[in-house]
Amino acid sequence: MPKDVFISYEHNDKKIADAICSALESKGIQCWIAPRDILPGMDYAEVLPQVLNEIKIMILVFSSKANDSPHVRREVGRAVDNKITIIPFRIDDVKPSAAMEYLISAPQWLDASEPPLEKHLDLLTSTINSYLSKKPEASPPPSLSPSPSLPQSTPPSPLSSIPPIKQKPVAQPAKSRKKWIAIGGAVILVIILFAIFSTSHPAPTARTQNILFSENFTDPSAEWESISHDAYGEGASYQNGTLYIKATNPPGTIWCHTLQQSFSDFILDVNITHIDGTLNDLEGANVRIQNFNNGYYVAISPNGYYRIWEYDGSNVKDLISPTKSSYINTGVSATNHLTVRCKGNMISFGVNGDTLDTITDNTYQAGTIGLTAAALDANSYTVVAYDNLVIRAY
Repeated sequence: MPKDVFISYEHNDKKIADAICSALESKGIQCWIAPRDILPGMDYAEVLPQVLNEIKIMILVFSSKANDSPHVRREVGRAVDNKITIIPFRIDDVKPSAAMEYLISAPQWLDASEPPLEKHLDLLTSTINSYLSKKPEASPPPSLSPSPSLPQSTPPSPLSSIPPIKQKPVAQPAKSRKKWIAIGGAVILVIILFAIFSTSHPAPTARTQNILFSENFTDPSAEWESISHDAYGEGASYQNGTLYIKATNPPGTIWCHTLQQSFSDFILDVNITHIDGTLNDLEGANVRIQNFNNGYYVAISPNGYYRIWEYDGSNVKDLISPTKSSYINTGVSATNHLTVRCKGNMISFGVNGDTLDTITDNTYQAGTIGLTAAALDANSYTVVAYDNLVIRAY
């Protein structure tokens, strides 16, 4: 079902964005909000244009963080291009940056910087209802008045250039007429049923047809290694449809939850949330693992860095050294959508719909995958949540 409202926000403002979504949907206003509405296997960069083609209004949760967020600016920019009504919901008393002011110079600002939030949510809901209740004015029909010099006539048919074929009327038996009426009715019924079916059951896309493996972590699966914790609390566990991994330093530094299947050319998508621990950790995916000791590690950190390394037993080699990126959502409770593409000797790596880097390496061409957390600082720990894992053929 098409949504009415798109909620754009920076991840630090997720609680307020969720409160907005709950308030609107309690009044029957359908909202699209990430990551809730990003289904397994969906690529956010491909989903966003489709969503913005359907929604009517964008609510921008405007804060100091959103003001500086390239991710939020891209969403707002697309909404502007689609001529979507944008309603900024200001929760911080900050002046928009030059880039943001250019995009949202419209007058429909709602100032919610003063508590309580509930009062502003009521005003926002009534404002949205007011916008949605407005029906576009129908364009006046074209004038059918005849030219003064010509007599009024019926507008010509698109087939009027074809000369009519004169036929002598032939009386048709009643039985034959009934037969053709029945056939015509059956054809119309088939057309109607086909239209209904194709609307409610769209044909599967290549993205769903090419899925090699998917996991929503509702139950431990035989496809994975055994789930356990050691004496330090390290390990993996399933809770409420989410995989949680805890890594400590010491002893293990790295904990990898490994899938017991092999893949060569594939695209991996997974949502990663930093739950607790130091911000200088690594969280991501191991790909093309060989015998659990060799492969590639593609990771991000909650302080905004990404890294790719190749490991061979105890030897580790940086293919991409730690590199800062503004595309990575940072801090505790930050969620990032991780995408890894492997094809031949190429490994491409992205977050939240943006490509971070691409490398080529011929060492490993196939292997299994693992979801991994690493605590790098001495006497530290990290807790990371993984959800909506999908692996598709590339």
